[in-house]
Amino acid sequence: MDSTQEDGCSMIRVALMFGMPAFYVLLIAIVLGDYASTEFLKTIVDYGIDKGLDRDAAGRLLSFISVGHLVGRVGVAILADMIPTYRSALYGLSFVISNACFFALPHMYTLSSVAALSVILGIIQGYVACIKYVLVAEHLGIARTPVFCGIAGAAYTPLTLLSPFITGVAQELEAREELHGFVPGNTATSPVRSAPPNLREIIKD
Repeated sequence: MDSTQEDGCSMIRVALMFGMPAFYVLLIAIVLGDYASTEFLKTIVDYGIDKGLDRDAAGRLLSFISVGHLVGRVGVAILADMIPTYRSALYGLSFVISNACFFALPHMYTLSSVAALSVILGIIQGYVACIKYVLVAEHLGIARTPVFCGIAGAAYTPLTLLSPFITGVAQELEAREELHGFVPGNTATSPVRSAPPNLREIIKD
């Protein structure tokens, strides 16, 4: 088979990706998950100050998130890799727990409680960051992964452009609680976030 035929076969394999339900489930989950994580990191310090923490204490929340990221990227990701059959289920469960934390965050008023949730969210974000493209390769195929990454990046761009507007509106309304309880939680809706555990069933159908 010459190079032209090989390129043609590769293009066909990539095109077939758009007919796979798993492609759309993963695309929505990854794009909205990345957006929620970015917004959380951008606003958590100001959020802590609004909750009555001094600037130094609020700044330490980023350290707690970093610790969580380390645990999620190293510990949880390795454990999940040891039992590959549970990767998708753990990925979906991570988003369910993340939603619960986002909705609980506006009701936390002490450094210890906000820090605890920050660590949990950091663990989740760290694990998701490591495993998301592993799942893409697993469910869509390694050859389609680079194309998927490009599409996900293009889909994420509009959210990036709208992010300052969304944050500004929340600040004008003096509702940063709503920003943490609504934007990451409701924008990335529970049905979408809980869909990844069923990827295998979707693919079989």
